[in-house]
Amino acid sequence: MRRKSNSRFIPTIFYGWWVVIATSLAMAFIAASMWQAAGAFFVALQREFGWNRTLLSGAFAMTRAEGAVMGPVEGILSDKLGGRRTMLIGFVICVSGFLLLSTVQNPVSFYVAYVIMSTGAGLAGYIPIVTIINFWFNRLRTIAISGPLLGSSLGGTLVPLLAWGIDTHGWRWVAAGCGLFLAFIAGPIVMVVRDRPEPYGLNPDGDSLDAGEIPETLTKVNTSTSNREALTSGFTAREAIMTRAFWLISVAHAGTAVLYTTIAIHLVPHLTDQGMSLPKAGVVVLVLAATTGAFQLIGGWLGDRLDKRYVVAIFMMVQAVGMLFLLRVDSFLSGIVFGFISGIGQGGRAPAMTSIRGEYFGRRSFGAIMGLSMIPMNIGMIVVPLLTGIIYDRLGSYDLPFIFLAVLALAGGGLMLIVRRPMLRRVV
Repeated sequence: MRRKSNSRFIPTIFYGWWVVIATSLAMAFIAASMWQAAGAFFVALQREFGWNRTLLSGAFAMTRAEGAVMGPVEGILSDKLGGRRTMLIGFVICVSGFLLLSTVQNPVSFYVAYVIMSTGAGLAGYIPIVTIINFWFNRLRTIAISGPLLGSSLGGTLVPLLAWGIDTHGWRWVAAGCGLFLAFIAGPIVMVVRDRPEPYGLNPDGDSLDAGEIPETLTKVNTSTSNREALTSGFTAREAIMTRAFWLISVAHAGTAVLYTTIAIHLVPHLTDQGMSLPKAGVVVLVLAATTGAFQLIGGWLGDRLDKRYVVAIFMMVQAVGMLFLLRVDSFLSGIVFGFISGIGQGGRAPAMTSIRGEYFGRRSFGAIMGLSMIPMNIGMIVVPLLTGIIYDRLGSYDLPFIFLAVLALAGGGLMLIVRRPMLRRVV
């Protein structure tokens, strides 16, 4: 219980929530510029250079090939260097990539710029951030993780603005502007973030090391033996990958993540094929992002109170319904309805899908475990968006890929229903 103010201590907001706010802003700006606006950039590049969708999808596939390698690296760096330093390195790389993107003249330079951007976004984004959150929270892990995921979704609310900027001023100016803006906000965000609570006299969820008081200033203190043991509790990465739960969760996550990223690339081109203007398509992305954000908070709340497996499975099935509905979208109004349905599924399942790893595998090697679990996902992200582009170029339709994505979401939900919590059997 928190005590009233005295000469040394004052009641205040647990610093972990400031970390959540800072990392949420980081995810919002990275997602808006790097992922949510990808479709708008691709449409502009197609118009200027005449590149087909196979070539454009290939850039994303190339970044996922890089991501399959970098995912474990991001996790190891987050565990060894700390998420804060990893984020700073990522911001520097991502800014460089956006500035390079603004100068591209051919597919090779476009691919190089996109890989650099993706590398930086990965190092500044998801894995380091959820690793940090996993250290700061235990009981409230799922709702806390929903903060950065909400930020990622709300980044989509900036897509109409970015689409307007691309239409009005050109994609090169917008790319350069994104890079400069990320450079501007990186410093303040990294200054707020701290890797874990124990060095500052706190425990996860806001309990202090001595009788539940919260330090007035965030200064480092000596960490007790019990808390050093807490930092090393849980599975090692090697132990985790030997469990059935690790692979079931990883494959299920891959199914729904492949759906999300394929839509991030191909939704705007699909909507413009139906006769929508680029700004209207941007509004559909906004609705999708806003609904996703709202249901990330709901999914986070549910995930801290119900069995995470069931929360994830139900919302993945809603995602499948959204994909099937997308086959019927032929107007702005039906596009808005799709945004609501898909946003409910995507938002509701995301926090619990991430936090279940912290619940099952602990804090010891969370970053490395997250990075390794991203390998199946990144392999899917290499193949499926690229094949989607190839199929569209061959058949002139997205019907077959969208049905396949719905099946993946349903299968992933089924896998989550058979996951069981692993037992740690360590020989001492």
